[in-house]
Amino acid sequence: MKFRNVIDDTRGVAAIEFALLAPTLILLMMGVLTIGVHMQSFNSVRSIAFDANRYTVVEYQKNNKLDADQIEQVAKSIADSAPYSLPLERLTVAAAEVPSGITGAKRFNLTLTYVPLDLAMPMDIEPPTVTKTHAIIVPDN
Repeated sequence: MKFRNVIDDTRGVAAIEFALLAPTLILLMMGVLTIGVHMQSFNSVRSIAFDANRYTVVEYQKNNKLDADQIEQVAKSIADSAPYSLPLERLTVAAAEVPSGITGAKRFNLTLTYVPLDLAMPMDIEPPTVTKTHAIIVPDN
């Protein structure tokens, strides 16, 4: 085989190009997937806080006054059920009554902290946690 025949031979070019580009493409796909999972986690945590707020306010309107522990349980049950179905071992819920600064109102701070699924395991990168603190203000009478 002559040297010119080797230069003109293109049979293995696609395999070599794939071998060079595949790691980069796989890393980009994993990055897109990771960002999607974290955005979904953020939206879920935010919606759980809003749903717990709505539930608490409605219960106060029905004269069923919830305390901080009950608000925590409500948030956990909302997170555990559809459409969120977050694993409770990755979710931390804390509710505390704080001064409202408003006459005739009671304020609770509901803090949700969620650690999303770690998709970057081979890269040994710490996944960011999603934290949402939401104020729940109800009448104090």
